[in-house]
Amino acid sequence: MLDLRFRPLPKWKEKTPLLLKEARFRTEYNRTLELLEYELAQLKAREIVIESGFTFAELRNDGWPRGGTTPIHPGVILYFHSKDGPLRFPCGSYNDYRDNLHAIALTLENLRAIDRYGVTLGHQQYLGFAALPAAGIASVEDAAMFLALQGSGRQSDAEFAVKGKEAMGQLYRLAAARLHPDNSQTGNKDLWNFLQEAKRLLDAHHSEATRA
Repeated sequence: MLDLRFRPLPKWKEKTPLLLKEARFRTEYNRTLELLEYELAQLKAREIVIESGFTFAELRNDGWPRGGTTPIHPGVILYFHSKDGPLRFPCGSYNDYRDNLHAIALTLENLRAIDRYGVTLGHQQYLGFAALPAAGIASVEDAAMFLALQGSGRQSDAEFAVKGKEAMGQLYRLAAARLHPDNSQTGNKDLWNFLQEAKRLLDAHHSEATRA
């Protein structure tokens, strides 16, 4: 299984617009994931994140989309760390997020092929894709939804996390007990880091509300 996580991308903010055209290629999604896994392995990729039009509620605890869900837009951005540093590959050319992901996998394949001919030095072909690491939880609403899903498991509790600091704290404690890396059964370092981001955002939100 490809070791990556999906992360919500509520709006497409790239300079290139979503083109929403039909892909010229047709391939099974499993084939896309196999190709992506192979190419990322060649780059020794780690901390792999795919930003997409799914919401936190549409993502499972393992970071993959729930079955039967459809993103609000098809654009995807692949982030990962490699021996060349953090890299970023956005694609919104096609009207299906799976086709956009396949286009990224093909791009990785072709970039790697350039090295075969000895034209570039030091993986220069990747310089145009250099980026800062993928952003974390972007809004108070996302933070509250993350706490609700990881804490009580009820989406409806997100509203309480936004409105009340006590409710937020209770959800945080539930989530922290389950996600802490020392928990041998349900601990998860990546989700733990997201949890800390969510708590910081909500703490700041409630502090501002108190001052107001």
